[in-house]
Amino acid sequence: MGELPGLIAPMMAVLRHGLPENDDAFGFELKWDGVRSTAYVADGAVRLMSRNAKDMSATLVARW
Repeated sequence: MGELPGLIAPMMAVLRHGLPENDDAFGFELKWDGVRSTAYVADGAVRLMSRNAKDMSATLVARW
């Protein structure tokens, strides 16, 4: 596989018990259970890395 960057950690959800005063300055997302990974693509190849820097390519591609 071509030169790909080192680990780019995905954003992690943060639990809040209330909304910030200025909620226009924030983005929100629902927390879904599942796998969070970062995809690296170069020269037609794909590598999927977990937030703990584990290569998940074979595991996740086999599920699809």
